[in-house]
Amino acid sequence: INAEYMGIGHSFNRSTSDMPREKKSKAEKRWLVHKRDRRMVEIGRIVMLKFGKWGTKLAVITDVIDQNWIFCDGRALRSMPRGPVNLKDVALTHLKVKIGHGLRHKNLKKVVEEAQILKKWKQSSVGVKMNRQKARRGAKDLERWRVDRRRVQRAALIRTKFERLKGIAKALAAGQSGEKWAPAEAKHFEKKKLNLKLLKDL
Repeated sequence: INAEYMGIGHSFNRSTSDMPREKKSKAEKRWLVHKRDRRMVEIGRIVMLKFGKWGTKLAVITDVIDQNWIFCDGRALRSMPRGPVNLKDVALTHLKVKIGHGLRHKNLKKVVEEAQILKKWKQSSVGVKMNRQKARRGAKDLERWRVDRRRVQRAALIRTKFERLKGIAKALAAGQSGEKWAPAEAKHFEKKKLNLKLLKDL
């Protein structure tokens, strides 16, 4: 929680102007990375509810009550009604909107739609993973069988291609002429800096 907002002591945000620009130490570089990537409990921060009826849904922090409770509004994100939530029941996300203190639902909905919060959340790594888990939980027997069957087919194709590439690499390492790599394969191995001498004993 931002200490300056809560009225307890000074803010712990340090200005980068106080740091020497010529050469920064490792500790200062770590601080700058931490300052850029950290997620604070603040007005406008998007949170994900972890438990209850609205679990895995999103809400916006519209007010900070104290160090343990926040006031959230999720109606703009098709979620919980406006009310207090304990900090232990939410997870902070990387998303944030710029709003004022205690913004009304009408204005909050407009800000959220302009920021495309739901679209950004679905495209994030956590959102993609949760949608995949939801699809797996709701899959039927036939859909699960199709997934397993395609996994077996993919493993067979990978194994076949690997054996072919290994044979070509061994032949090149031994100086023999034969089948050659495709242009895309040759470009990939050149980028990876493949050492053919290591393949002689395979």
